[in-house]
Amino acid sequence: MKTMKYILLFVYLATGLMLNAQQPVSPGNLPKGPGSAKLKPAAPPDLKVEELSLVSVTRDEANKSINVQVLIRIKNTGAIRCGVSKADAFIKCPADGGRERKLAVSLPVEALNPGASFVKVYTFREAESSFRSADFSFWIKADAANQVNESNETNNTSNRITGVVPPR
Repeated sequence: MKTMKYILLFVYLATGLMLNAQQPVSPGNLPKGPGSAKLKPAAPPDLKVEELSLVSVTRDEANKSINVQVLIRIKNTGAIRCGVSKADAFIKCPADGGRERKLAVSLPVEALNPGASFVKVYTFREAESSFRSADFSFWIKADAANQVNESNETNNTSNRITGVVPPR
């Protein structure tokens, strides 16, 4: 008889656990009481270019290209890990009628945990013909292909920095 009671108790508990495991959590099921108002859903990722600084601008005569080397820091300021993305670079030369031009190569950016940064010194190599004058503006746009669903899609562009192509 005791064995039967234990079996019934076990079945009762197992059935209750299965039912609870299958029920979704709804706002009415969230804890109530002191401190429960602090519970909020985690904010989606948010990629932001926190730093862009010019390291060097060099001319490669043999390949007829200009090398723009920059230090880039892209941070995930959101509360959820984001997947891989890419950053695009842009230039604007005054002698080119003020037209903005995307550079040919995109920079791959690794997946980032909340609060983590991707920091890299990267050299963009572009044909000399892209630089219509010695002076140019340069900037980066994080998550250029919108691969990451962010909480704020409007803060992905860095400040603009100015560079000068060395003379021949």
